[in-house]
Amino acid sequence: MAFPTVEELYNEADNIVQDSSYDIDDYKTLFNDGLKEIAGRVLLPDLETDEEVSTNASYSYIQLPSDYQRNLFYCHN
Repeated sequence: MAFPTVEELYNEADNIVQDSSYDIDDYKTLFNDGLKEIAGRVLLPDLETDEEVSTNASYSYIQLPSDYQRNLFYCHN
């Protein structure tokens, strides 16, 4: 399955919205905001990443990276 390009998404959204005050940059912002919102709620395998973090055994927590946006789905020792 091929993913639509930004231009294809823009054309489809622009045909629905029909508001000339929106340009492609406005739509890109909305598309990216929507993707972040969805990715924060649903596991999207194409956006999945992993990173190793280490901690001291005496701590019951660790600070996650500043760009961490959603639930932790898997952790192992």
